[in-house]
Amino acid sequence: SSSQICDEWQKKDDRFHAFHIENGGVSNARNYGINHCSGNRIMFLDADDYIDTSKWSFILDKAKNDDSDFVAFAYYTLFDDGKVKDELFDFDGDKASDIKTANRIMYASSRLNACWAKLFKKSIIDEWGLEFERGVAIGEDAAFVTEYFSRCKSYSFYNEKMLYYRQHDASAMRHYDIRERLGYTYPLYDLAYRKLAKIDDKELKDEVAVYY
Repeated sequence: SSSQICDEWQKKDDRFHAFHIENGGVSNARNYGINHCSGNRIMFLDADDYIDTSKWSFILDKAKNDDSDFVAFAYYTLFDDGKVKDELFDFDGDKASDIKTANRIMYASSRLNACWAKLFKKSIIDEWGLEFERGVAIGEDAAFVTEYFSRCKSYSFYNEKMLYYRQHDASAMRHYDIRERLGYTYPLYDLAYRKLAKIDDKELKDEVAVYY
């Protein structure tokens, strides 16, 4: 009853706006949402994940007071058996904002592959005409994040866990064999290396080669 629930919240609180379209895939839905956003920041949330409601004040504070182009948060992985795993960024401390760390997390790890647990500036998305590629089953969010990241000039990574990423048997990633997964990985590999060509950092490029 998600559709009905959204409509009910729209009636209760005029800050909510519910839009309904035919199912044309996740990329189409996200692009539709982006085009209807009027705020300064955009945050995505997949249907099977949920935000830790105690972290709303933290998220809103960063949305209002952190002017970094790229803002990303840590998260939890929630498994079917109820176990929870902390997914922190690989740096010391609560926050990192230097370009070297940002590039290492972006290009030499899978930590930013998903579009959730991040704050995007609507102005950057609009300026560069960024959108999620339609008709792509895996990797469309990683490509979007990579394209967005490459246009950013300032970064904030917070080791504050704000979202529960649910791992379960119905997850789309569980239904592709290794050949299909590799097929979707090649375009991401090519995209990453096109972006890396502009970065003079041999150590980073070595890490990226090992990662892929």
